[in-house]
Amino acid sequence: MSFSAKHLEDLSKRIEQVSEENQNLRQQLTQLQAEYRVAQDNRDYVQENYQEKIKELKSETLLTTMRRERLYSEEMDIKQLQADLAAIVRGNDILKCEVQNGLDALSCATPKLKYIEL
Repeated sequence: MSFSAKHLEDLSKRIEQVSEENQNLRQQLTQLQAEYRVAQDNRDYVQENYQEKIKELKSETLLTTMRRERLYSEEMDIKQLQADLAAIVRGNDILKCEVQNGLDALSCATPKLKYIEL
């Protein structure tokens, strides 16, 4: 076998090796492209889910703020009602005292009236 025939055979083997490597690389590229598409789909899903969760959290935050404000308003209403009730109770106590004073005055005046009638 001459040098050029040997060289030609070596080159042919090398071409086959490179061709096989090229085929393997193409298969790997196809697989990587498929994995990349799946990863992109997953990323898109995560982003959409993230945006939905952000919207939900904003809604819950707004609802919590509104409830907190309503609770504060109701607490203020309760405090006002308690103050009004305390004022009414004091007024009622004053009226009871005035009625009792009137009854006491009447009970004192009754014997005097009987004395005057006699």
